Amino acid sequence: AGTAPFRGMKRFLLPRNGAVPAGWKRGCVVLFLLACVTGGYWLVDIKDADAVNNRYNSEMAKDGLYSLFSAFLKNELDYRAYYRTLPDAEAAAFLAREFTADDTSVPEASSGSVKRQVRPSGGAIRPNVVVVVMESMGAEFLNECREDGADVTPCLSRLGKEGIFFPNTYATGTRSVRGLEAISTSLPPLPGMSILRQEGNERLQTIGSIFRDKGYDLKWIYGGYGYFDNMNYFFGNNGFQVLDRNSMDDSEVTHSTIWGVCDEDLFRRAVREADESCGRGKPFLQVVFTTSNHRPYTYPEGRIDIPSHTGRMGAVKYADYAVGAFVEEARTKPWFDNTLFVFVGDHGAGSAGKQALNPETHRIFSIFYAPALLKPERRDTPVSQIDVLPTLLGLLNWPYDAAFYGKDALKPSYQSRYFVSNYQYIGYLKGKDMVVLKPQRGVEFFRDGEAVEPDGRMKELEREAVYYYQHASGWRTSLKE
Repeated sequence: AGTAPFRGMKRFLLPRNGAVPAGWKRGCVVLFLLACVTGGYWLVDIKDADAVNNRYNSEMAKDGLYSLFSAFLKNELDYRAYYRTLPDAEAAAFLAREFTADDTSVPEASSGSVKRQVRPSGGAIRPNVVVVVMESMGAEFLNECREDGADVTPCLSRLGKEGIFFPNTYATGTRSVRGLEAISTSLPPLPGMSILRQEGNERLQTIGSIFRDKGYDLKWIYGGYGYFDNMNYFFGNNGFQVLDRNSMDDSEVTHSTIWGVCDEDLFRRAVREADESCGRGKPFLQVVFTTSNHRPYTYPEGRIDIPSHTGRMGAVKYADYAVGAFVEEARTKPWFDNTLFVFVGDHGAGSAGKQALNPETHRIFSIFYAPALLKPERRDTPVSQIDVLPTLLGLLNWPYDAAFYGKDALKPSYQSRYFVSNYQYIGYLKGKDMVVLKPQRGVEFFRDGEAVEPDGRMKELEREAVYYYQHASGWRTSLKE
């Protein structure tokens, strides 16, 4: 039966008289074959082969070439297929215990959901919020961390002293989309690409959905072309007005590179958009993503004492200068005293080290700055980038429901743990101990940066890591609005 279509095509193309088939006939066959290939791709999902419980049979049912292209196009590495798992009920129960504290409960844990209900006491505040995600701004660039004593971040250092400062924040990954994912969704870094580049990332519970429900203007402001890494699609389909390089008139641009306009131009646009929202009487949330601290490290001349295009340190100092100029311009606006600024790196400047995962290269910082609203405070406890969003919402004292995985780092019950990753390896850390989950259900253990054999504490850390990552791998369900 399977050969019947081919016999039909043979008779159609090769008449008995042996004449060469007409061009229209050959064209019809080509179109038919293309339709079969296209239909096979769109009508068959590789995940259907996982419907059986036998892993060996599932893999035999798949076509290797199809699997390769499916994974490539979907930017996805299935956690459950390749990494260690434990019973789902155990994962949900563990996370419910993790998140139940202070003003937070997880009422649907028995059904497998970790959606939290946050019900703080006292009154909420409704300031404007500007989240500035800074390209490659690792903690090693802060003045306090520099062994050479170079004064490259005077503005950020001052804001850290005047705001709530977390100098030991840890980025979840090594790429910008991974940082944007952590800050906007409070999701641990799953293997494969960030969910910004995956299918089904529309209408999720994110920073956008929380602020939208409070009546805020949502604006994603980026100095480059946001089709790169699917950033515009993600933010545009999660409630944000998209404002990237395409929305900027050439008269607004004083300097640009292949990555986007310089940070000063970007911040001027952010101020203008804040004025526009304020003029309509709307509170606003802006997520602003900078680009100047990126190769080729060029910026307008005359701003700092390091010439443009001479290396990373100049780009860092210029990015810091632009932040200072931004805050000073905002200070002249009527909306400044009722605005909370968040400054946070997307990832560190490098990832090389002795191991496949090197936590020290993931160290960034986060600053919550609102001189009229917040008292200065420094917290040296290591925190995760996925904690930035819950901490921000805690400062606002807002009630909300969401399946976030981060924690409010300012709560009395906060216990430090954080996540690091590259494309395939995903790590979970507490103190000096790290568990790394690998494909083929592998696992490695490290203490003080050295590989070790697992003891009882390490095995418990492994279980916790599996619980977090396994449950988070169901984000298409858990984060859907």
